Amino acid sequence: MTVYLSQEGFNLQQEKLKEMKGPIREDLSKKLGTAREHGDLSENSEYQEARESINNLDKDIAELEALLRTAKVYKKATDGTIGYGSIFTILDIEENEKMTYEVRGILEANGETIISNESPIGAAIWGKRKGEDAFVATANGKYQVKILDVK
Repeated sequence: MTVYLSQEGFNLQQEKLKEMKGPIREDLSKKLGTAREHGDLSENSEYQEARESINNLDKDIAELEALLRTAKVYKKATDGTIGYGSIFTILDIEENEKMTYEVRGILEANGETIISNESPIGAAIWGKRKGEDAFVATANGKYQVKILDVK
């Protein structure tokens, strides 16, 4: 599965990786060293916890490195259709309620004002333009929205 990120999101993930490989790992290594000095390692829970924390961090680092190797940095849609980076306003026809969202990749979505293209609303409006209608499929059924604005 390809992960799409804004340039900002990609940069944030790179900074996160840098922190994980630098200060966070150094701190855990110091804790491991301190715990190692406390004697018998087979019965030293502090050592076991520090070792497990480093193993978990190393796993997270490997996963983030793999994600960044394969991630695609998207360019914002500029042709008036809804795509990555679009900010759009929709009207829920039944509820007569306006909502504004921004579409980003799934790692950057917050489920509130920033949604992914894989969310029900994101999938329904993807590629559509101002003035078009869409049907949003949810676990509770479908509802109709009208796209009022696309930026």
